[in-house]
Amino acid sequence: MIEGSPLAVALLAGGRSRRFGSDKALYVPPGFTEPMWRLQLDKLLALGAEEVLVSVGAASLASPRFMPPPEVRMIADRVADRGPLGGLVALLSEIQSPQLLVLGVDMPGVKVASLRRFVAACPEGRGLVPQLDGRWEPLLAIYPRALVELAEERLAAGELSLQGLIDAGVAHGWMDAWPVSAEEAEWFVNLNRPTAP
Repeated sequence: MIEGSPLAVALLAGGRSRRFGSDKALYVPPGFTEPMWRLQLDKLLALGAEEVLVSVGAASLASPRFMPPPEVRMIADRVADRGPLGGLVALLSEIQSPQLLVLGVDMPGVKVASLRRFVAACPEGRGLVPQLDGRWEPLLAIYPRALVELAEERLAAGELSLQGLIDAGVAHGWMDAWPVSAEEAEWFVNLNRPTAP
């Protein structure tokens, strides 16, 4: 539970979905009536955070199919087509909270209980990023707001890798690694193509 804790939450839903073939945020999986963005957002809303944001591209921002509840702020990338780093910079620049939990729109294996477990493992004021098979899992992570200047510098320099940003954040002592167990590995399976009905 994070009710009352100084943690903002955000859905990363601004990707171009090239491999998917259409906007995966708007995809309705078999057996569901809501699109992926809404299913994932509901998981974040269940945490009870005071600041809830959605990172979106310009097309989604204008789409009538992308209408979150009024308490959710839609944040467009400041610079288009800069990948997840562009969305992260925009989000970190907007929050008042010292920490930001992000969740990718294409990670259906993450449950509300998963998020609560992850948040509970994060020290106050710091970042926490899962590490699986020697790589960071940056689309379910907690980023400290203090990382924003470094993220902006890397964005301006065209260094768009979140792996590199996290390496730097860990080196500066702003973020900690969270080793992923075998049980937790299913959280990080991405939805990269439509599933069969």
